[in-house]
Amino acid sequence: RTSEVASSSSSSSSSSSSSSSVFTTAVSGTQSTASLTLVNPYEELLPNDDYTSLIDLRDFKFTINYDYCGSGSVGGRSSTGSTSSNSASSSSSSNNISGRRMNPASGTLDRSTLTPASGAWSSRKRRSRGGVSESLKRDGNALRRSRSTSRSAPLVLVLVHSAPANVEKRNTIRSTWGRPDSRARLIFLLGAVNSSDAQRAIEKESLKNDDIVQGSFVDAYRNMTYKHVMALKWYHYHCPDARYVLKVDDDVFINTPVLYDVLQLVAPQRNLLLCELKQKLSVKRTHRSKWFVSWREYPSRYYPPHCPGYSILYSADVARGLYRVAQRQPYFWIDDVHITGTVAHYANLTITPMDGLYLDEEQRNDLLNHKLNATGLVFFFTHPNLPMNEIRRMWQAVTEPKDSRR
Repeated sequence: RTSEVASSSSSSSSSSSSSSSVFTTAVSGTQSTASLTLVNPYEELLPNDDYTSLIDLRDFKFTINYDYCGSGSVGGRSSTGSTSSNSASSSSSSNNISGRRMNPASGTLDRSTLTPASGAWSSRKRRSRGGVSESLKRDGNALRRSRSTSRSAPLVLVLVHSAPANVEKRNTIRSTWGRPDSRARLIFLLGAVNSSDAQRAIEKESLKNDDIVQGSFVDAYRNMTYKHVMALKWYHYHCPDARYVLKVDDDVFINTPVLYDVLQLVAPQRNLLLCELKQKLSVKRTHRSKWFVSWREYPSRYYPPHCPGYSILYSADVARGLYRVAQRQPYFWIDDVHITGTVAHYANLTITPMDGLYLDEEQRNDLLNHKLNATGLVFFFTHPNLPMNEIRRMWQAVTEPKDSRR
């Protein structure tokens, strides 16, 4: 996250009455083509300063996927909805659950199918002779048979970036702010893992909850931009009728009852890129930093104005525009800077700051300690790094408000 990436002044101005007319996103004309550091599950980071990549989404497939998007719930499972008729989605939807990432004999990742440029799996077909691939085919058929006949398009598509190991965080979200709602569709976005046991656990979780989309790139920090663009791709091909796309991380709290009510009441928005605006954040140059970026990768002292990745609300037209432009831009691995800063600039988008819609730490503590009643608060989001028990307590506070002393 860029809130951790840099420590510098973060400022914002009061928003205009028009959500699309505030803050022109400025990016230096000297923005370079960013080099890509390769990541694979077998070795350490492989620096390759001479390699420059475009985000070519043909380089990866959906390993676990749904070619539908619906809202609400049926019998405790997510209901399905309208499918995208766009024929361009056929290449990804036909690859719903694939054994390509596995070696059927050993049940481990097949290194020979890695695409070196992106850490993604090759799209070349391999014949399956049983083992993991056959079990995945059976699971895929079971998944498809579990669909409901409901066809209601969601008001909000909620896309949660989650690490494969964060099962408890996903379960916490499912039981709190991500509970089935007729106005929303919840999807968790994961990358590839290097353990057959971990992969089987993900597939089992997917079949149980119908809410996981997995990409064939390695789930690693240097591939987070792939995950962000994968989110936009999934919206574009599989849930294009959603009015809004909410992209969040798995350690934040979303006040979904209030958010959905507000979005349902207001007229459908256009040119909406709503987030906590970050400006003048300096690029980390120390090699000790997890977020180190070389001058060759990014030859500027500051990042452009952008959204921190933990909570971003896109209107439908903005999500489509970002997806299109992202495919033509050189790869840069810090996804929130790249997508909502550089790509948004080239898509001629402006950021609408929503600082007043975040619950600050003092208010959060007062709410959890029953000093403040949730009915008197209008907020959409909290800041990140919330413990799971605090997310559960926050949900109880907003759904079962108690008398406060204020």
